[in-house]
Amino acid sequence: MAKDKKDMFASLKANVLNNSSETPQQVVIPVKGKLKSEETPFTLYIPTSTLKRLKILAATEGKSLKQLINEAIEEKYKT
Repeated sequence: MAKDKKDMFASLKANVLNNSSETPQQVVIPVKGKLKSEETPFTLYIPTSTLKRLKILAATEGKSLKQLINEAIEEKYKT
């Protein structure tokens, strides 16, 4: 029994050593141009009910919450 295990492990070791595989190399492609316009992250605390209404409105209009809020700010402070 012990001899069978030794033979089995020797066979496994030989198989692993003979079948060395290459690790694939990742290709890095630089991004062309700016990803985003100048933006600054901003955290805002609003009532949960207001957020729910905004999410429903954004979904109804097919816009993101970010788009909806930015449009509202632009509309309010037109120059």
